[in-house]
Amino acid sequence: MLRLPTQRTFKRTEAMYNWLYGLAILLLITACEARKSVVTQENAVPAVASDQTIIKHSLMAADTTAPFEPLGAQIDSLNGSPIARINGQVYWVETSGKPDLTHRLIDRDSLTIGSDSATVANMDSSGYGYDAIYTFRLVTPDGRARFTTVRHTMDFAPALSRELLVESTPDKPTFLGYLPQFNALIFQLWFVAEGTDWAESALLLLDAVSGKVRYTLFDHSGEDMHNGNALTTNGRVLLTRTAILHADGRRINITREKLRTAAVQLLNDRIALVLYENGNFYGKEFPAPKNNACVMTFDGRVLDSFPLRAAEIDYLDGTDLNYGYLRSTQTHYLFDLERKILYLLPRGQPLKRQTIHLKNLPVFKSPQRSSEVAISLQEGVGPSLRVYVDTINNKLRYQLLENKLQE
Repeated sequence: MLRLPTQRTFKRTEAMYNWLYGLAILLLITACEARKSVVTQENAVPAVASDQTIIKHSLMAADTTAPFEPLGAQIDSLNGSPIARINGQVYWVETSGKPDLTHRLIDRDSLTIGSDSATVANMDSSGYGYDAIYTFRLVTPDGRARFTTVRHTMDFAPALSRELLVESTPDKPTFLGYLPQFNALIFQLWFVAEGTDWAESALLLLDAVSGKVRYTLFDHSGEDMHNGNALTTNGRVLLTRTAILHADGRRINITREKLRTAAVQLLNDRIALVLYENGNFYGKEFPAPKNNACVMTFDGRVLDSFPLRAAEIDYLDGTDLNYGYLRSTQTHYLFDLERKILYLLPRGQPLKRQTIHLKNLPVFKSPQRSSEVAISLQEGVGPSLRVYVDTINNKLRYQLLENKLQE
């Protein structure tokens, strides 16, 4: 018999449907909220990362490439040997340094470093050593020598300490390059007193046709950082620590009696910076002038001078410059750590020097602006100066950071 649903059955069924409907609505709402939350998080994370990425990639890299390439920066080689390209011809450059045990050298005023007491007595408190033979050859690929030049230790006496030369051991000269405008090859030779850290280097320029010696110059002491020795962009002037050499044969001496040439720096194709510091000779100190940084022409005329303390290297009495160059502003930056002064010398017009005391500059506070580039000026001991240069309005901010050399 067919049984019709009762009112109670209808009510129970209706309640069940209402409960299922409510559950479905609740699940749908929960799912929507969860999806909304996920969508919001998915959108939020890339947005932040994207902003950071935009900031990161929009920061300009500081192009601090030096306007003048130092000697030896790019030396071509073939089969592991340095080569020189002269008027389209490739030449191998061969060098050697060997002791000559048949020729003894004596210096009566030497400190006799490393000698035993018996030797000192026999040599009457004299330094001694042996001569060295330095050979320079320019060779064609088929093995023919264009020239062979031989130099001996004491040939470098006009440029270096005789005492050091006597007590040094020979080393192989380093080829620094061919100078087309000079038509000369340039080499660096190190002389180190055996068993000590006393060292000096010399520069030797040889005529590229005959091998004849053009110049023998003091390069720098072992305790100093190596700066200078750079060609102008036209290749016609070479700046060294002791002289300005011209391709036409002129030599302008830039040393000063009883003063130390602490550093040199090309500013442009017409002007150089020469930094002098106190000299010390036989235990007596000779003070440098107050305005010891000289901006001079290539004929030695001083156009400007200002006070600048050299950077102190954490090794003996070595010196260098707290220096940097920024290509985007075409400006040289020099920092006097002792006086907390920053100097800006435009490459095109270095006489329009800006003198800025750090106390008058705002301290850098993060973040770095997209138009700012950072340049560090630090070569020796003491805090390092980092300058943030706004390439749009040329405004500066700075940081003084502890130097790792002090750790």
